[in-house]
Amino acid sequence: MAKLTFTKDYSLKLSPKQLFNLISTPDGLSKWFAEDAVYDRNREIFNFRFDSSDHLAKMVSVKPNKLVKFEFLDEDGNHIADPSWTELKINTSELTNEVFLTITDYSGMSDLDDLDELWDDLVYALSDSLNS
Repeated sequence: MAKLTFTKDYSLKLSPKQLFNLISTPDGLSKWFAEDAVYDRNREIFNFRFDSSDHLAKMVSVKPNKLVKFEFLDEDGNHIADPSWTELKINTSELTNEVFLTITDYSGMSDLDDLDELWDDLVYALSDSLNS
């Protein structure tokens, strides 16, 4: 299956530290990214529930208050060739101090418009979670 890379920046009104908590912890990710997010410390694997299905992922890169990258695994938690992955990167404008979340999604979704709509909805949920 051919995979596409989707990248988009979102401006958010919060500090890099606050945003990092929302993109790197099970509690934060459960507020916007997945129906539920659980971290198995023994296996060092996240279990994300999307549309009532479990999806296992490993956090393969982390830079505090800057970036996380999740690589998706097979249903048994094993690495696969050419895995789908999602990178969530925090950027701050030096001119305006505005905080941006840059999302890069490498997946088997075949329609960039669908990916754009999916991420717009997820980031809307992220923004909405800040107001509740």
